[in-house]
Amino acid sequence: GYDPVTEKLTEYEKCARPLRDWVKEQTQLLARLEGEDLPECLDDLAAVDPDKTIPQSDIDAKSEGKAKAESIFAELQELISAKSSELSIADDLHIDVINKAWDELMAALERRKSRVKEHTDRLEAQRKLDDENKQVEDSWEQYDDVAKPLLLWISGKLEKLETSEFPDDVDKMAALLEKMSEERNSLDWKEKPAMKDKAASLFQAFLSLNSSASSPLEFPETLHYDVIEAAWNQLMEGKNKQIEDATAQLSKMKSLRDEKLAQDKADDSWSQYESVASPLMAWIGEKQLQLDDANNATDKEDLEALLQEISSNEDWKDKFSVKRNAEELFRMFQDLNESCPEPVPVKDGLHFDEDVLKAWNKLMADRDDLITALAAKLKRMGQEEAETEEASQLWQQYEAVAAPLLAWIDARQLEIDGLVFPEDLSEMETLVGKMKEERESEEWKNESQSKNSAEELFVAFKKHTVYSSAPVPVKDGLHFFDDVEKAWDKLMQDADRKMSDAQKNVQLLQDEKDSQDKASSSWEAYEATATPLMTWISEQQALRAGLAVPDDLEDLKGLVDELSKKTESAEWKEQSNNKGTAQGHFSDFLDANSKCPTPITIKDGLHYDDDVQKAWDSLFADHNANLKMAQDQLARRLEED
Repeated sequence: GYDPVTEKLTEYEKCARPLRDWVKEQTQLLARLEGEDLPECLDDLAAVDPDKTIPQSDIDAKSEGKAKAESIFAELQELISAKSSELSIADDLHIDVINKAWDELMAALERRKSRVKEHTDRLEAQRKLDDENKQVEDSWEQYDDVAKPLLLWISGKLEKLETSEFPDDVDKMAALLEKMSEERNSLDWKEKPAMKDKAASLFQAFLSLNSSASSPLEFPETLHYDVIEAAWNQLMEGKNKQIEDATAQLSKMKSLRDEKLAQDKADDSWSQYESVASPLMAWIGEKQLQLDDANNATDKEDLEALLQEISSNEDWKDKFSVKRNAEELFRMFQDLNESCPEPVPVKDGLHFDEDVLKAWNKLMADRDDLITALAAKLKRMGQEEAETEEASQLWQQYEAVAAPLLAWIDARQLEIDGLVFPEDLSEMETLVGKMKEERESEEWKNESQSKNSAEELFVAFKKHTVYSSAPVPVKDGLHFFDDVEKAWDKLMQDADRKMSDAQKNVQLLQDEKDSQDKASSSWEAYEATATPLMTWISEQQALRAGLAVPDDLEDLKGLVDELSKKTESAEWKEQSNNKGTAQGHFSDFLDANSKCPTPITIKDGLHYDDDVQKAWDSLFADHNANLKMAQDQLARRLEED
């Protein structure tokens, strides 16, 4: 018949038996796993995750089965109590046994989870330590890749500085100085400041990481950035001093060369003068002796022949040109000799003013006196009246030529004396051209012919007047040699000197204009580079000033990465090249501006050293400060996490 106890017991066993078997099976699994070593790789730990060994879904399902078994077991006990009978069931199927086994399984599972977690935490801590050490090592390698070649380059340049010597030749010295300047402006030198800044940034980043590392990395002191900075400063000071010394040496060598050139020119000028003055003085001596001997002649024919010879103008004209040439050469020699470090001494008896000119003037005076004396003697020998008439006609002819000639000379002399040079180059060049045209004009040629005609008439007049019974007087201011010739010679000398001064003034104005133009073009080139560079720096400074450190860790990492790469970007490198170009233009401008008659004023805020370079250095300092601030913040965030 129907037995409710038996039926409930069957229902309970049907529910409890698979639960008992599952608990037993999982307990054995955990016991076996407990004896095995956990993997040493974090990635392999996923395979031994307790949640994967006994899925939570299985535990939840079995927990529901256990609750159901407990409920059925309670109903079974009530039925047995009502019939006052005893429960007949296998021990390992009793609900208390199953519950105990379940609790032991759950405890073993918790121990498994705890063991796996502790192992995982230890591996994660080790991985973090390894990552930290790797980051420090990578940071040092990045710095080492920049610092070593930079230090090697600096050492090579310092060694070259120590062994460099200046040549003795001025042209070689100038070429060496130009080569030094080209080297300083070369890409090899221009890229090194950025390389040094990069090394500084990388070294600071390394120190920041190394200081917070659990096992700080030991590094050679020879590669410490302070060593590189000291070597760099030593190189810059040495290079600047080398260029300064080379510039001073070149200036000294040029000065010595110019002094030698001036000395050589003075020596050559004296030789030229001496080659003209010595023969002239010898001729003057011969003629002076001839004049002295002529006073002893008494025969009429001898007197006439002697008078004819002394009055002959050709030989004396040639010597007058020689005398004028000697004076020009002596004046040139005096000008050159003034600038000589060791002036050339004037030989005794060859000074133009004290010797040559005095001897010439005495000879001319004695010649005139002798002509007068000889004519007087001949006059007393006959034809006094005829000679008087002839002399009168010659004087009229001479006066008709000499008077307008003197008036023309006086007019030209006034023009030359009153000539004022304009300050404008174009006007000055026009004036020089006009002066040359005037000297080569038909007017001047005609007046030169008039002078020659006047001289011939005056000599003829002097020759005939000495025979006159009533000599024709020479009007004041119309004596050819004392008045006309002297006025003519002075006009020629002043005109030549004025032309020379005008040409020198043209060259001076041209040099000033060239210097002014060069300074203007250099400033325009510099301003065209410096102005956009300063604008860019200001924009970058504004970005730096407004920089905020983000709270999000990933954003913070991105900011550090962006700042670390910023100075190596194409934009920053381009601006660095622009700065180098601006420095070169500014150096050219300063050199040209120093030679200008009206120096160009440097605009406020555009001085390279006081403004551009300082703004550039400030930008880099602010950038490095922002980078360090972000790096420090990132390090703190990583440490906190």
